[in-house]
Amino acid sequence: MATQPQTQGQLQDFLAILKRRAWQIVIPCAFGVAVGTFVVSIMPKSYSVRTQLEVHEMNPPIAGRGFEATSIAREVANAGFVIKAAERVRAVVEKQEWQDYAGLSAEEQAEFLSKLIARISVPMPAVTKNQQGSQFITITYSDSEPQRAARFLNDLREAYVREMVSRGREQAKADREKLQEFRKKKEETLNDVVRRLTELQKKYKLSVTQPAPGSNRERPEDPLFNLLKATETRLDDAEAQLKIERELNAKLREEYEREPEVVPEQISTPGVSVADKVANLDQQIAAINNNLTEKGILPLHSEYQRAQDQIRTLEEQRKQLLGLGTTSSIETNYVQNKKRTDLRLRLDASDVNLSKLETTVKTLEGNVKELGAKQVELADVYREVASLSTERQTAEAAFLDADAAYHRQRDFYEYISGPPGDPFEVTERAEAPRLPSSPIVPLIIAMYGVIGLGLGLASSVLAEFGRNAYRSVGDVSRSMSVPVLGAVGEIVTRSELRNRTVRRAAIGLASLVLIGAVLWVTWAYANRQDMLGADLRDAIHALQEKLR
Repeated sequence: MATQPQTQGQLQDFLAILKRRAWQIVIPCAFGVAVGTFVVSIMPKSYSVRTQLEVHEMNPPIAGRGFEATSIAREVANAGFVIKAAERVRAVVEKQEWQDYAGLSAEEQAEFLSKLIARISVPMPAVTKNQQGSQFITITYSDSEPQRAARFLNDLREAYVREMVSRGREQAKADREKLQEFRKKKEETLNDVVRRLTELQKKYKLSVTQPAPGSNRERPEDPLFNLLKATETRLDDAEAQLKIERELNAKLREEYEREPEVVPEQISTPGVSVADKVANLDQQIAAINNNLTEKGILPLHSEYQRAQDQIRTLEEQRKQLLGLGTTSSIETNYVQNKKRTDLRLRLDASDVNLSKLETTVKTLEGNVKELGAKQVELADVYREVASLSTERQTAEAAFLDADAAYHRQRDFYEYISGPPGDPFEVTERAEAPRLPSSPIVPLIIAMYGVIGLGLGLASSVLAEFGRNAYRSVGDVSRSMSVPVLGAVGEIVTRSELRNRTVRRAAIGLASLVLIGAVLWVTWAYANRQDMLGADLRDAIHALQEKLR
């Protein structure tokens, strides 16, 4: 009894097909590995170098414009664009004096710089609005020569740092010069206002020490106004005194006119009385006689004679006195009126005083009139003085603000011009690496091997499934509705087997020759380029330049 043959699944059928076409898959894979080896050998090696800057937070003790925290944060945020600026890179490259750059035309140099800039990488640091502490700038660069890459990156970093520091200092210097010029203009404006105010005060003889009005003080009256008020007060006093003096003068004149020039005067002539003197002489005579009696002096005594002589002398004086005695009498005479004389003297004094007061009043009236005219004349001058005083206060405040701003910026510039004014510190210098960063040899060879393997798999699948035929018993059983009871294997004659073997051997040998040729060219280019033809070398060089 016939039985249905055992069929395989589709996966097993597919693996069986790959097994039958193993060499069709292996050969492209091997060829891909060979080509990958060749590409790796001719690809220019790239050496990656790295340098790092630490940017310190700058908080100068003196506020100013130049290097401060905000500008540093802004510069760090723009570091990627600034470092890779074409002109800066060009200057560094020209300083390096690269031969492969110097011999290029202008267009070729621009293309060279464009490719070089593309190999510079500056990751953007995360910068917040209120950045605190230090920030780091990392710069990487790749080149085919490690020493040249390190020199170029260090020079590029130094150029960036030098320009940033110089830019901050130049900005601070420019701001200082602008503020100095601004301060000079404000000072000139203030001096001009002071000069005009001083000239006005000198011209009209105004007080230069009188303070200007302000919010916390009152402006006293102008000296001219005070003088006018004082003069008016003196005039009022003088007019009052003149009025009183005139009334007094009129009264004195009236009294003087009423008084007569002469008045009668009774002269009483008293009599001459000698009774007292006579009595005195009598007493002296009696005293002498009593003395003689008491002493008992006789007439013959010399003392008695002297006493008698004294008595006779006293009696003679008594007789003379008695002859001089008279009685009193009254006589009437007309004399000058003393009251009229006194009134005349008082009236003359009043006239003099009245004349002085009239002169004083006239003088004061003239002064009041003159001061009033001056006050009217100086009304506009006062307004101009007030305006100039306000303008002076404004100009002085503006000058003080400009002066303070200039001195702050000057001190700030002096501060950042020293060592503290450099916020950059090199934390990592670029050093020439020993191993290239690219190409990654295993990765590239594996990539080309995978490509070859993929091509082999694709060609095998297309060769099997690209023709309409049954490839196994499973295909037959899946496509027929009746059971398959048996299968007859492929009948191959010796001639067909020999032809198939020769064809496979020829394909394998040709593949080995092609793979060997690729590997040999790879070895010769790396070790003995003189074994290669000139055209082949030029072609490889051209390909190598395109791979740069």
